[in-house]
Parts: sequence; C-alpha cells; structure tokens
Amino acid sequence: MEDHELIDRCIQKDALAWNDFVKRYSSLVYWAIENRLKKWDYLYHPQDIEEIHQNVFLSLWKKNKLEQLKDQEKVSGWLVIISGNEAIDYFRYQKSQSPPNAISIFEEILVKDKAVALIDILSSEKQAPCREKELAEIENFLEEELNKLLPQEKIIIKLNILYNKKYREIADMLNMPIGSVATALKNIKIKLRKGLKEKIKDF
Repeated sequence: MEDHELIDRCIQKDALAWNDFVKRYSSLVYWAIENRLKKWDYLYHPQDIEEIHQNVFLSLWKKNKLEQLKDQEKVSGWLVIISGNEAIDYFRYQKSQSPPNAISIFEEILVKDKAVALIDILSSEKQAPCREKELAEIENFLEEELNKLLPQEKIIIKLNILYNKKYREIADMLNMPIGSVATALKNIKIKLRKGLKEKIKDF
C-alpha cells in the first residue's frame, strides 16, 4: 500500500491501516527519539524511549495529527520532527528535566574516580581555610576563560548559569535560533569542564 493511501485510511480511523502505519514507521520513530535525546545530552533509560514512542503514536491517533500533514510524500521527515519534539516535551513537562548541558557547569565530574560536585569545590564556606589557594585558582581560571568569550557567548552563558534560563528563553531573548544557543552552551561548557578537571586533579 502506498504511503498516501495508508495515511488517508489512518485519517479515516481505519484500525487495520493504523496497525500497518505503526509497523512501517515504528523503527523511524525510535531512531528520531533517541537521536534527539542524544543530541541534546539528555540522560535517559530504555523505558523512557518506549514511553515516548507510545506517546507519539497515541497523539497521532487521538488527535488525528496526520490531517496536519500537508505533503504526504514527506511523512518520514515530518515524523522525525514530531517524534523529536515529543521527546523534548516528555522530559521538559513530565520529568521536569532540562538537558544536562543546560544546567550549571558546576555539576558532578570524575576526580580520582570519585564523583565530585564542582559547586561544593567552589563554595568556600564548605571548605577548610587550607583550600583557599586552590579555590582562588579555580575562580581565576573561570574568570579568565569567560573573559575570552565573545560578547554574545558571555551573555548566553551568564543567562544560563546565573539566571537559570533555558535554551528557548535565551533564544527568544537574544532573537537567536535555539540550535545556535544549544551549540554555543555545549561548546563553552565542554571547554570549561576540561580546564576545571585539570585545575582540581590534585585536590
């Protein structure tokens, strides 16, 4: 059965056609979900993928979203977008989780095979006086690296870290594509984490 005929029958709520539709595009939807979550650095479990997968097809069926498809020959690309958006919504609203690279750079990293929260290292009131020198060095490193950023990059990272703004909020505020915001944050934080690991490796 051709795609356009299958889609028309699904829109008419033909149960047999719907089963065929799910079988035909199930693997694509799984791939689209996992691809989006990996791209945005979400931490997920196989059951999350399964639940999102079910949500995609349930939403398509209940809300008859296939009616929104303007070009039925492009159903695969359309499903990839729908599935990716469903994956982000699942974590954003149901699990209230932002991507790890949208959280502060002061997250847990491995130091001497132990998980250490950088926020604890940088919080002087939680450290003994003998750590003041090391803490000052880390703070100076961060300040130096942030000062090397372009003005727009500096604004993006400060909005994210200091004001806890999410990707969409930053994109709207700066009139930027959300993908550009995500890429900028990811690259900056990778660089900062790498440098911070070197700074605290002898703690």
